[in-house]
Amino acid sequence: MIAQPAAGGIGGRAFENESGWSTVTDIIFFIEHRVREFDAAVAIRRHLKTRHGLETQIAAIGQRCEPALLSADPKLVVLPWTQNVEASSTLRSIVNAFPRAVFFDMCWEQLLLAHVKESKAPSGYFVKHAVLHHSWGPFRTAYLKSVGIPEGHIFENGNPSYTLCQQRYRGLYPTKAELGERNGLDPDKPWVLFPENYGWAFLTEKQILRRYVAKGVAKERALRTHRFQKESLREALRWFSEIDQPIEFILRPRPAITATGYQAAFEKEGLKPGPSVRIVKAGPVIEWIHASDLVMSSFSTTLLEAAVAGKPAFAIEPMPFVADVTDVAWMQQVERVTSFEAFAALLKDPLALPAADKLAAFARAVAHPCEDALIGAADIMKRIIDVEGARERKPHCIPEPWSELAKRLERQVREFLGIRRPKRIALEQGEVEHVTEADVIARTAKAETVFSRAM
Repeated sequence: MIAQPAAGGIGGRAFENESGWSTVTDIIFFIEHRVREFDAAVAIRRHLKTRHGLETQIAAIGQRCEPALLSADPKLVVLPWTQNVEASSTLRSIVNAFPRAVFFDMCWEQLLLAHVKESKAPSGYFVKHAVLHHSWGPFRTAYLKSVGIPEGHIFENGNPSYTLCQQRYRGLYPTKAELGERNGLDPDKPWVLFPENYGWAFLTEKQILRRYVAKGVAKERALRTHRFQKESLREALRWFSEIDQPIEFILRPRPAITATGYQAAFEKEGLKPGPSVRIVKAGPVIEWIHASDLVMSSFSTTLLEAAVAGKPAFAIEPMPFVADVTDVAWMQQVERVTSFEAFAALLKDPLALPAADKLAAFARAVAHPCEDALIGAADIMKRIIDVEGARERKPHCIPEPWSELAKRLERQVREFLGIRRPKRIALEQGEVEHVTEADVIARTAKAETVFSRAM
């Protein structure tokens, strides 16, 4: 689908990056979680350059105020998500920094559970009328239209992560032996990857109310889901504490949760990870999927990525799933494990398990209708620039709401008075992610031969 033209003349401008050399930036590509989005962003950047001659700067959203970025005048700004720009200080600062740019939402999370979909629904005037949206397939396109996104603002393509999961891109990631040496794992043992998805279990009830109920999720539904995730995590930790097979069980916290937070969750229940369990946070999940022999999770969409990569994939259900999980179409395609005995049986011989072909076929049909979503995304961005670049654009500026002004004033008063909030164990990811030009150049160099061969 082609976006309807909006008003605006947009042009690239040279800027000095931290390496000291100058480049013209046509596109600034913001990412939120490096482990989830960086490789796809690098691949898209490569295709934009080789196929269309466009220059792209990749940065984490935490770098949005760096002078090198603020001095650029990109034609297009790519965002990791846009739920409500007017209500988000992060998005608002990016939009206001580039008043003449076109904004494109990559939306890295599209197969959402019902209660999360409500809170992450696109809303606000700017998102509905000024942002263009990346869609993995008809299911997402229909959803965007249902919440008021104009059809002409939606670009259907496919899931870039599924493209990276294909075997032709396997060479982009380290071998099992390399990954094992890097993380102290035995490459001669079967590897079982468990990317967890109990994020709500690490939140307080107050946080659930503020982050989800305040954004439209029914309170009873949110609290029920909160209890379900806490109880599920508690029981799953018991399962993990008993794993003692000759395997490497790689327990991977989700991007927003720290490894320390996960260790604290065991300690809170008076448990220790089983002798075979390793809590590992490093690296993109796709490299772990490629290196693993079996992938298990709760209700994480990494099961779909594992299936696309040709791996066995199972959902564990230590506590009965709530309707918000079971009602989702893709979860109905996953084989579920409901007892510790069945869970332990799978761990006895992971190498003997068949690939999740049924789930892989479903994933490709729903969210990967193209041959290569990385090339597809690059081509979409070029089309956007071609169409939008010929238009006269009025600069946009989104004012800071009174609530944000009040919060900022409160912080300033607290700092002036020297009042500090008590420190807590860092359960959630707290550090600001950072991407350097050297990171991008090194990763592109690593990928170039793989991409050239894959094309």
